[in-house]
Amino acid sequence: MIDGHVHIGKTEKCSRVCSAKNLNGYADQYLVMPNISSIIASYESNEMLLDEIKDRNDCSVLLLIDPHSANLYEQIILNLNKISGLKYHPSVHQVEVSNPRLARYLNKLDGKILLVHCGRNDISDFGYILRAAKTYPKINFIAAHLGGLAVDKIESAMKLIGLYGTGDNIYFDTSGVPNPWIIEKMILIVGVNKIIFGSDMPYHDFNIAEYTIRCLNLTAEEKGRIFEGNLRELLQGKLQDRKESENISWVSDWEKIYPSSDASSSR
Repeated sequence: MIDGHVHIGKTEKCSRVCSAKNLNGYADQYLVMPNISSIIASYESNEMLLDEIKDRNDCSVLLLIDPHSANLYEQIILNLNKISGLKYHPSVHQVEVSNPRLARYLNKLDGKILLVHCGRNDISDFGYILRAAKTYPKINFIAAHLGGLAVDKIESAMKLIGLYGTGDNIYFDTSGVPNPWIIEKMILIVGVNKIIFGSDMPYHDFNIAEYTIRCLNLTAEEKGRIFEGNLRELLQGKLQDRKESENISWVSDWEKIYPSSDASSSR
């Protein structure tokens, strides 16, 4: 089993702290990322995570990106061969994931993962992931929290998928979603091969997250894809042959629905 969404480190947003030391006994492998804090800079959080897991072979790393940080880009480039990808939280930084301000990071991510927080407010809307996935077809985008966290946001994401489709490079993790029925509904739309198990520790409980997947009306093989198979393929860099916007139906009013806050693009 691989837990595809674990926050490591301190934050003022949660009194419970998850460290690499107390991960033992949950899953066989973990996709870890630093906790986001308004007190600790993203650069420092990244450095602390890299140091904490340096002697572990069961942790794959996503480093934080912050469009407001001056020195984060150099840190990412220096560690690019050590990490599986990046984590971005639009709600915290108030810049949508499709914004050209993130282009210098995303241009370096071909074949890697970009896990994006979804939910809370409109700037974290799943629609911006759809747009970014079109621009960067060789990045594996993971829409955290099933693309919305709250049921209404998740169902809004489903409506967008129904209208515009979704590309080969978009996946959804189950972190923070304790409702089996909404996960099953998403599976009917995107398929079981696009769903990734995640606990969202320490904000949510691992055992409840695991139990939610076990409650799904799926075969043991399908649950195995969610618990491990789908993410393992991404971590091993198995990409399908993709062409720009091949599997996404873009309509003329897309720019009006999800406009970028920067009219220029550096892609």
